[in-house]
Amino acid sequence: MAYTSEQAAAFESATGASFAESSIFFNSVLISLVLIFSIIIVVAAYKAWSKERIDTAQFFNTIIGIILLILVTTYLIN
Repeated sequence: MAYTSEQAAAFESATGASFAESSIFFNSVLISLVLIFSIIIVVAAYKAWSKERIDTAQFFNTIIGIILLILVTTYLIN
């Protein structure tokens, strides 16, 4: 659902919020969702891989790679 700049300006003037405040709020929500998603990935990967004999270094390299990919993507979106 897209909205125009006029609608965004009307929303900000109605709520008394500035664009900077809206941007900070949006970014904090987005980063929180990314961190929650990263935790879910780590727990799911650990549960899946703990059933087998795994190489711990490979596990942590994979998890760190996934988390870095998510964080870089979030940074590029903002």
